[in-house]
Amino acid sequence: MALDGTFSIFRIDAAGDTEITSQGYATPSVVEFNVGASRPDARSHTSSVNIKYTEDISIHPNPNRHLSQIQAGKLGVQVLTIRGYFETPNSAQGIAKLINWMENDKTNASLPFGRFGIRSSNMTQIALTPSATAGYILVDVDITDVEDIQNVADFTAVLYRNGSV
Repeated sequence: MALDGTFSIFRIDAAGDTEITSQGYATPSVVEFNVGASRPDARSHTSSVNIKYTEDISIHPNPNRHLSQIQAGKLGVQVLTIRGYFETPNSAQGIAKLINWMENDKTNASLPFGRFGIRSSNMTQIALTPSATAGYILVDVDITDVEDIQNVADFTAVLYRNGSV
């Protein structure tokens, strides 16, 4: 099997599995996006990918002074927001895949930090295949049927990176 499209979100079942492994499951567990995408179909497209890093900080009140003291922590959260659209939403299988993923477990005993991976040809820094020490957790999916354009449904998917950096 090949890796198609320029971007993908995939879910695996066990440490050591990869995106290619997820394609071979009885119910393949990958959504490919953009030019050349074929799994589960060619109707999924990304329009933007945003990565946000937030530092954990502790604010200590400083009575009778203008500024409170801030203690810097370590990297707190890495949030990945993917926006895009599905062509012909009534038959776009990527929509059902995202809904199914939201309804099911995001971790398991083999992948305690998340079962989701990312492949990106344009921004390889965010690419990750889940392992026993790191993974993405799919935390939010928002799908909007665009009434003015009958053959398009916009989506936003939010994933948090979990585990070691």
